[in-house]
Amino acid sequence: MTYAAQVSYHQRLIIAIETLFKALSLISFGLRLWARHISKAKLWWDDYIMGLALSKRKALHYGLGSHFAYLSASDREVFLVLFYHRIFPQKSFRRVTYIMGVILVLFLLSSWLVTGLQCLPIHSFWQPDIPRTCIKQSSYYLANGSLNLILDVIVVLMPIPLLVKLQLPKPQKIGVIVLFLSGGL
Repeated sequence: MTYAAQVSYHQRLIIAIETLFKALSLISFGLRLWARHISKAKLWWDDYIMGLALSKRKALHYGLGSHFAYLSASDREVFLVLFYHRIFPQKSFRRVTYIMGVILVLFLLSSWLVTGLQCLPIHSFWQPDIPRTCIKQSSYYLANGSLNLILDVIVVLMPIPLLVKLQLPKPQKIGVIVLFLSGGL
């Protein structure tokens, strides 16, 4: 199989997987909004962040597979931290959500900055014949992806100590923990 055929196959595979997860995300968000409407509950920050994250997913379809690594510290992590802040009233845990929120926003901003300034002068992106100086992209993407993975794991594991303390029968407690862990997928 030629290199071009391999790239094409991988792009189609990524598009298929992204389409599946996008459909699941949209169904989940739709059910969330419907539940809010039925219960007459107001929307909160985590709802808006989730909507923003879903709207940004549309951008993934353009250049998917070739510029996929430009997306770093996901809105999903910020959504989960805001969600945790809302449902867990413990003061000490809320401090942790503030700290983690600041770390995520700083990581997101730094990722955008490095991605935007990875080659100087900036206009060399759309004028490739201009002499330019670029960072080593493979190293940046490896470091960015590794840090993003570490942040993902931390965010997903954040509520586990609180969930273990829930006064529920063991099967229900395990179910709740598995449900929260699946939020990181």
